[in-house]
Amino acid sequence: MSRLDIMTPSHAQTVIDGLYRDVERRIAASPPGLCPVDLAKSFLDLCHAQTCGKCVPCREGTKRMLEILERIVAGNGEPGDIDLLLELAET
Repeated sequence: MSRLDIMTPSHAQTVIDGLYRDVERRIAASPPGLCPVDLAKSFLDLCHAQTCGKCVPCREGTKRMLEILERIVAGNGEPGDIDLLLELAET
């Protein structure tokens, strides 16, 4: 006979789920024509503010990604920015 195992989400997962719901509401409520890069920058700003700061890839990586997106939104993007963003996100 097998046992029934009910898994409940951790506190961290609950917080992340709440963040995603908030972002989904912001996207749904955003006006047409909103810059998707600006929206990504806002989401990354939120993620950076929520990081615990214990691991370097998250703490420094999100900060660096945010700097790159801010530069792109300001119109000063560079040719390798998208590749660098992908690399940092995968790390």
